[in-house]
Amino acid sequence: ASNELISQILAMVTERREIRYILHNLFEDIGGSEIMLESVDEFVNIDTKHSFFTLVRRCVSRRKILIGVKRSSAATVDLNPSEKHVPVKWNPGDFCVVICHSK
Repeated sequence: ASNELISQILAMVTERREIRYILHNLFEDIGGSEIMLESVDEFVNIDTKHSFFTLVRRCVSRRKILIGVKRSSAATVDLNPSEKHVPVKWNPGDFCVVICHSK
């Protein structure tokens, strides 16, 4: 999953050069942040329906920025999902892709 994330981030920078500035600010200027995969059960109960926006709020309350999800049923990471308002059932093995401060 980490190679896939790096590939997607490089593709974003290639397509839109201004993304480089944003990423630089996130990862360099504020003392070091990192992208991590965290189990969805850190934020919501497994086997319940919640929207991406609900996950965003839960992440923010823990000082993390949610940028995507990795569903156990999918082969790829979904950065910036399109159906953010639609509640979906979260399962064991689902992960949140978050930006957080390095420890």
